[in-house]
Amino acid sequence: LSLPSDGMFSVQAEALAGGSVIVENLPSVCTVDEASDAAKTVSCNGATTADPTYVASADGTGLADVILRF
Repeated sequence: LSLPSDGMFSVQAEALAGGSVIVENLPSVCTVDEASDAAKTVSCNGATTADPTYVASADGTGLADVILRF
């Protein structure tokens, strides 16, 4: 999933069956809250609960990674 570095938003990402959430090229205006290798929330530009929150989930039933790319 390609993401912009501007704008105030959060992305909740979840991988499946032992997969990982991978964050590439994280800009300095974004932070990662890591519940586990398979569940991470990325927030950018001081995003709060009042700003958009998107959900990215792996599809299927087997091993699947989620890649968040800036």
